[in-house]
Amino acid sequence: MAHRRAHRGVRADSKLREVSPSGAMRTCIVTRRAYNPDSLLALTLIGDNVVAGRREGTRGAYVSISSPALQALNARALSRALRTSVSAFELDEFLGTTHRLAERKVLERIGLARGCGILRVGLEAAGSAGAGAAVFRAEALSARSARQIEAMVFVDGEQLGSAAGMGWVGVLAVPPGQLADDASYWWRVWYETAGRTEAREDAG
Repeated sequence: MAHRRAHRGVRADSKLREVSPSGAMRTCIVTRRAYNPDSLLALTLIGDNVVAGRREGTRGAYVSISSPALQALNARALSRALRTSVSAFELDEFLGTTHRLAERKVLERIGLARGCGILRVGLEAAGSAGAGAAVFRAEALSARSARQIEAMVFVDGEQLGSAAGMGWVGVLAVPPGQLADDASYWWRVWYETAGRTEAREDAG
């Protein structure tokens, strides 16, 4: 799995919900296929900006959490789904903002697991966290250590350590449960929005 470059987080709207509360199937506005909510990113319009998440009482739309679908988002599809003009939509800006938001969400879940006293830190502890755990490793982890555990490649060890309330951390895990599910969900959003963000930074 390719390493992804780290990005700083951005402020999120606390009133936004990631997916539909009903758990019902929803249709991706790009692929036009139905998916479970945990495979979709909810979208809504706040002012002139399309953002990730749902706000109660507003019309929303959904897009598959996959790089091809996310990078195919456009003003026409969004306008049709949201039933209002979103002609000012900028794909690069949306992907960059969503990528940073997802990073912040994952780090928040790691911090919450630490606060609850359930965070597992280190190869041995993370490896025994159990099925369904969200296991993350630093992008610069040595090849030897990386081969010892199946984990999601995330940010650098300093950022992982900061979220865990300590110094540099190579591997950590959030045990099975809602926090792990949320962390895995947002890691997928982070991973699938990374390519366009990196290409934009390299061009700059």
